[in-house]
Amino acid sequence: MSLSDKILNGMQRLRQQSDLADGVLVSTDCLYPSNGVVQVSVRVAGDSYLVSDEGSALREVSIAGADSGKSSAHFAHLVRKQGLELDHGVIRSPFIPLEQVPLAIVLVANASKELADHIFDTWRLPRSRNFKKILREMLSIEFANVGQVREQVLLGSSNKPHTFENVVTLSDGRTLVVDPVLRDTNSINSRVVANLDVQSANHPGYVQRLVYDDEEKWGVADLSLLQVSRVPVVPYSKSSHALRTLSRAA
Repeated sequence: MSLSDKILNGMQRLRQQSDLADGVLVSTDCLYPSNGVVQVSVRVAGDSYLVSDEGSALREVSIAGADSGKSSAHFAHLVRKQGLELDHGVIRSPFIPLEQVPLAIVLVANASKELADHIFDTWRLPRSRNFKKILREMLSIEFANVGQVREQVLLGSSNKPHTFENVVTLSDGRTLVVDPVLRDTNSINSRVVANLDVQSANHPGYVQRLVYDDEEKWGVADLSLLQVSRVPVVPYSKSSHALRTLSRAA
């Protein structure tokens, strides 16, 4: 196999797609400022098709903690020049025939990336941020169609109760526990102990994740200590995609 063929095959593997109830979700070559891959949906409506970013551009901004202070309608002109619409935060094409779908995928993906880039370039993120609040807001967005994100007390194997700030019941009945940990000795120790105790209880259907704010400089020793919890440790910058995958698997 030539180098050209190897590269083309590798690129093809990046362009993944997955089935939706009424269409397909396509991964594109575009990247958001977070380096997350831009995905667009193609949905069928009779003999026509609708291509959409599912609101991902503005969700990227919200997850990062940015606040543009303006409604999504303010940015409509940025996508209108491509023949697209911005409706309630969602970039979408008009209804089109099948032969126009490939071009619409490219246009919607680029418009979604450019909108996110524009907002990040225009508004500064706050220097100090409430990480727990930002994580809760992100989870509320990601799991809006699944259930309410709530605080809940869970029992560990020691029968000691532990309070977790972000618990949501997935559509398949599993319980997702997303626990924020701060770069602070007391926070690290308490969250490691709580997660280890609950993990050891072997509750059926429990899925635990520890999330840390990787905008801060974490030392190797602190990150290694988080691993003692036996719970997957996820940096915040990658948590949206990782948790979204869990939601879609439900």
